[in-house]
Amino acid sequence: MSADPLYLIRHGQAEYPPSGMPDRDRALTDEGRADVDKQAKKLLAKGVTLHAIRHSPYKRAIETALIVHKTFPDAALVEMPELIPGGSAESILMNIAEIERPTLLVSHLPVIAEVASSLTGTAVTFYPGTCIGVYRKSETPFSAQLLWTEHPF
Repeated sequence: MSADPLYLIRHGQAEYPPSGMPDRDRALTDEGRADVDKQAKKLLAKGVTLHAIRHSPYKRAIETALIVHKTFPDAALVEMPELIPGGSAESILMNIAEIERPTLLVSHLPVIAEVASSLTGTAVTFYPGTCIGVYRKSETPFSAQLLWTEHPF
């Protein structure tokens, strides 16, 4: 395994669900879409390249992935069911252990913070649209160094 960077982003700000709306169907707000677009442009300005954008099947994560994809059109869009809000950090870590190319994970609280903490040993505050970059060491795929944190504000 090589030691490529991995990026994690929490979906942008989502609408407050009307009564009876399933959580998975919540869409991004206009502010959430603008924040994610700003974050994608920050990634590009940092020189980030993406081989893939892996996202949860929830609407707000799909929208986030599609907005980032506009800035990184060569990245493959891949649905990853483990990235749902109640997903297992351990399952996600196992799934990404063999990823050898720069990849962005689009997910939700609490699982995205759990994955970041498991990788880096650092507690990261993920506001809507927060993105982090980590560098995974080739000899220890379940360990990474936190490179930076970008909040959308």
